[in-house]
Amino acid sequence: MAAPAESGARPALVAVLLSFVAGYVDTVGFVSLFGLFTAHVTGNLVLIGATLIHSRHGFVTKLSALPVFVLVVGATALYARARAAAGRRALPGALLAQLLLLAGFAAVGLAASPITDADAPLAVAAGLLGVAAMSVQNAASRLLMAE
Repeated sequence: MAAPAESGARPALVAVLLSFVAGYVDTVGFVSLFGLFTAHVTGNLVLIGATLIHSRHGFVTKLSALPVFVLVVGATALYARARAAAGRRALPGALLAQLLLLAGFAAVGLAASPITDADAPLAVAAGLLGVAAMSVQNAASRLLMAE
């Protein structure tokens, strides 16, 4: 059973801001982490194939992105269902989780800067924090803001 969409008006401004965040994080990840898509994880599958043929940077992060995305979407869905079962709103907590993951993405990315090896541990951690943040947004937008 899916968590029901939370009632209440969703201003167009929220949709615009979340779209901007996803685009910004995806661009930063792509440019800084040698082609990692954080918001559009399926693009990483194509790049993994290209990396296998032409040795390129970022294989570890791109390979890890899909399972991390799926796990975080699943965790977000479980959280939304649990909150709905308790009669509580899940959206504020989901957005807070996204904010904390984005802060981690920025902090770890700055700590790793300049990133010269996309497979370095801090670069991988930064990339996967970005992927996790975008997967929370993806799940929240589909489950909690479906209207």
